[in-house]
Amino acid sequence: MIQKRLTRHLPVFLCLLLLVLILRATGISTAAQAQENNLVYLSLPNTIGFPSIQAFLGVRDQEGDFVYGLTSRDMEVLENEKKIPVSELEHLQPGAQIVLVINPGPSFAIRDSNGFSRYDYIVQHFQDWAESRVGRNIDDFSLLGTDGIEITHLESVEEWLSSLLAFQPDARNAVPDYDVLSRGLDIAADPTPRFGMGRSVIFITSLPPDASSFGLQNIVSRANQANVQIDVWLVASPERFSSQGAGVLRDLATQTGGDFFGFSGLETLPDIEDFLENLRNIYTLKYRSMISRSGSHRVSVHIQDENFAANSNEQTFELEILPPNIAFVSPNQNVSRVFLFDDSPDPDELIPKSQSLEVLVEFPDGFERSIEQTILYIDGQIAHRNTSPPFELFSWDLSGYTSSGEHTFRAEVMDELGLNNSTIDLKAEITVESPSVNFVGRISRNRVFIAVVSTATVSLILLLFLVLGGRLHPGTISFLRSKSKMKKSVPNTLKTNARPISRKLPYWVNRLHWPQRHESSNTAAYLVPLTTAEDAATSGSTPIPAGEVSIGRDATLAAIRLNDLSVDPLHAWLCYRGDETFLLKDNNSIAGTWINYAQVSGGGKTVEHGDLIHIGRVGFRFKYHNPKKVPQLVILEENWRR
Repeated sequence: MIQKRLTRHLPVFLCLLLLVLILRATGISTAAQAQENNLVYLSLPNTIGFPSIQAFLGVRDQEGDFVYGLTSRDMEVLENEKKIPVSELEHLQPGAQIVLVINPGPSFAIRDSNGFSRYDYIVQHFQDWAESRVGRNIDDFSLLGTDGIEITHLESVEEWLSSLLAFQPDARNAVPDYDVLSRGLDIAADPTPRFGMGRSVIFITSLPPDASSFGLQNIVSRANQANVQIDVWLVASPERFSSQGAGVLRDLATQTGGDFFGFSGLETLPDIEDFLENLRNIYTLKYRSMISRSGSHRVSVHIQDENFAANSNEQTFELEILPPNIAFVSPNQNVSRVFLFDDSPDPDELIPKSQSLEVLVEFPDGFERSIEQTILYIDGQIAHRNTSPPFELFSWDLSGYTSSGEHTFRAEVMDELGLNNSTIDLKAEITVESPSVNFVGRISRNRVFIAVVSTATVSLILLLFLVLGGRLHPGTISFLRSKSKMKKSVPNTLKTNARPISRKLPYWVNRLHWPQRHESSNTAAYLVPLTTAEDAATSGSTPIPAGEVSIGRDATLAAIRLNDLSVDPLHAWLCYRGDETFLLKDNNSIAGTWINYAQVSGGGKTVEHGDLIHIGRVGFRFKYHNPKKVPQLVILEENWRR
């Protein structure tokens, strides 16, 4: 009968056993996962420098010791499930924010044979530690107790120790109040004096009357969110260390990354530095974010090296990302194209050839970032693309616009996140002016051709004068050739008595009345080239009128043109003065202007009759038309010593 009952209830028993095993396994897995998350703590990201994001990373091994020697190659960031490499990793020691919370009860007042209470031993232990920290001000100290004492955020460990020694709780009549732990957690979660400081609450407490009613999960959740480590020192008799209330406190310490220690007065108190050393070390990391939209975002860190592998907690943060704004800076919307020469219908001579446009790029979300490219569109087509700095400048090519018309233009920008924006379409009016007939302009444009034609015409006229004047006739060339042959065949010593042949001009030549050369009444002087004979003052010379005459290489700038590379386009000036003399001035030329081999400045120098003038390398003899004073030749006598 009993066997039948067992057989009947066996499936139910097995199901219950399996359920218990599953629950225990789930609990162990959950606890293990919580412990793994506590090994690597990632702070809330700092997005001030977006798209560069910074965060702090606390890394501990299974024993709770800080993991040294990690590099950026040992970890990667998971941002919205996208893997991003860590660009910078730095090990810091910014100190710790320490809050000592004292929750006394009757167990504090129990004394040993020497008359020292358990609380006396604890205070003496903290005094020894604080005195060893004198002069080190990297930590932040706070003290909190149930009797109303609250000392917060002291830089000096000496002041903190004085407050601790002055605190004398009435332990025999005290009732443990776990609200003081909640208040201590708030103080530990305050902003730290330095970024990256660890946070610790050292909770020294008696066992509560009803520990099961204690809100453990709420405290654990708040502590993990603020990355506050809670270390629990339970002051009680040894048999209470394994009680249910002690187990609650043990779980509190374990789930926040802290340690649990039971003190009955016989145990050796732990080294406080062991609790705090891990909090004083932290990594700061930076990575380049790939976020391109506003909203809520998730980030965590995975670490993997030869001896350590863990995942951090996941942090959620809000970020508002806006595309960049772009606008034109004072664009010229009325462009006029004109011909370089008034009489030129050639479209290649239209100016300006291009139009400069400038834009301003700003980021309305406040996050300065790199620009990938800017594009200029003309009538909907890409006219200019910048893929490298300067991104703010465009050049609009106008060479293809040979007729007037209206056109649209706009600019577009794209940043490193792929966000883009553009301006509205703006209108620009291009006006192309028609060429006008201008005689001077035509001459200026065709001056080379005109110079060749003029030279040929002058040569023909000169040849005609020689023929008409009887100096050249068809038999002259053959006569010169025969004479040359005679000179080659007859020795130089041979002399001839031949009489010169007198030639009469044809009767029709003598009947012509040749015009006589008359100088202009305005001619005041001449520039005689040095290659011209001195006695032919006006032969091949350049007349200088009574006025201001410019000299240079450019015919459009100078009245007297000298075709020599040493002459500037506008080289010098000859200025007629009221006293019937000329003043020669230099126009800041490169080769210089000279009178009698003395250089002339921009202020000028008076020119005398017969002076040598050099314009660059071109030389002249200056002669007045009617010289009033001719300088006399002076011969200097030299005494020779024999």
